[in-house]
Amino acid sequence: MSLLKTKEPQSAIQAIDSILELTDRYDVFLFDQWGVLHNGLQLYPKVNSLLSTLSTLGKTIIVLSNSGKSSSINQDRLRDMGLSSSLTTNLVTSGDVARWAFDSEHKKVTRFINQSLLWLDSSAGEVEAIYQHLSKSKENTSVVLAGIAEGITHQRYLDLLALMQQQNIPLLCINPDINRFTPQGILPSTGFYAKTYEEQGGVVSYIGKPDSLVYEYTLSHYQLKDPSRIVMVGDSIHHDVLGASNMGIDSILLRRGIHQSLFNRIPEEKLFSDWVKEGLALPTYVMDEIA
Repeated sequence: MSLLKTKEPQSAIQAIDSILELTDRYDVFLFDQWGVLHNGLQLYPKVNSLLSTLSTLGKTIIVLSNSGKSSSINQDRLRDMGLSSSLTTNLVTSGDVARWAFDSEHKKVTRFINQSLLWLDSSAGEVEAIYQHLSKSKENTSVVLAGIAEGITHQRYLDLLALMQQQNIPLLCINPDINRFTPQGILPSTGFYAKTYEEQGGVVSYIGKPDSLVYEYTLSHYQLKDPSRIVMVGDSIHHDVLGASNMGIDSILLRRGIHQSLFNRIPEEKLFSDWVKEGLALPTYVMDEIA
């Protein structure tokens, strides 16, 4: 383990080679999904062995994902990729938290409770149906953006946002990720379109990392009392690291995830310094990939 220092006093970051170096320090390991456990198509090579070892050591393993889909769908995906069934038991998605928020009438979704909700997930048919609905209807409506539909063009999403803005329709984004892993490479995700809508003057609310509600829900659901004994393993400075930091939770940032191109072309000290200047929290640890 070595220290990487930036010019900011709070930013001594420890470089590690394996998460197993930290087993004396933490009891609970939160793992992001895409870019950490898999690339959207297959598990990364050392995921099963690492998680199995952590489990054998009695550590609590929780997958904390910004997926708009349910935990059961994500568990099936992970098992299909080859992750041992015993390691997929604890999984929380932003979709789960959003549905819980509606069921419990949480203040986070107050503005949406009495609205006609149009739930936009990963079906191309849903995109077109919502577009046609908004073209004809003037009823009290909100849109929940939960996923991206393959086969729908970037421009079609922008057209939908323009139509929504004409009618001042509130948007609830339950997957704040800006980018997503696809077979074609890294492409815009739901968070990108939510941010675009917000920048255009649209009303947007978020459920998902870095928003605190997903962490609060997870800590309560699993009865986790001591944030100092929890570490978040992620690949996004904007979601995994920032969200964890806001909750007083340490984090491990993977270089070979969503920010790989930045790590490849920008010296690490400068990259961390730039993130601090943006007002972002820095990770407690940094490593290449799951090991």
